[in-house]
Amino acid sequence: MKKVQLGLAIIGLGLASSTVFAAPDGTVTVTGKIVDQTCTVGGTAGNYTVVLPTVAKSSLATAATTNGDTKFTINLTACPVGNVGVYYDNTNANINTAGRLNNTVTTGGATNVNIQLLNSAKAVIDLTKDRTGQNIVTSNVATANGSANLDFYARYYATGATTAGDVSTTATYYVVYP
Repeated sequence: MKKVQLGLAIIGLGLASSTVFAAPDGTVTVTGKIVDQTCTVGGTAGNYTVVLPTVAKSSLATAATTNGDTKFTINLTACPVGNVGVYYDNTNANINTAGRLNNTVTTGGATNVNIQLLNSAKAVIDLTKDRTGQNIVTSNVATANGSANLDFYARYYATGATTAGDVSTTATYYVVYP
């Protein structure tokens, strides 16, 4: 009996030690950045509401038609000296594979319509991309405790003949110091 227990103990030690001698499979690299201070975001607790104009469904009757370009500004104050920008979270569940925002209104919502975001130069922001792939615009803050106003546009984007109804969606953004 002692021989069996000793044999099992030796096998157990052999199995336990195999993970100790396993070759590494990869490395995790963690990076970050510390700045003197971060910007204070305007709006209501950093949240903004963009109200698009009411448009006729006939103005969005065919796929790839856009309408209702509406400018909005993300205001930043008390910023450190240097560049500051905004990018949108590309893991948001509202983002479709085309990089636009889906209409999240389920009852009484318009169909065949997305919301498209654009930067201040009216270049389309592909929300499926990470911050380096989005057309983000930065602003240079020249003085300590300076401010920056970052302009964007939102608009309707038809994916087919749009039906009448409400439209609503959300996008999460991050302030970055590139």
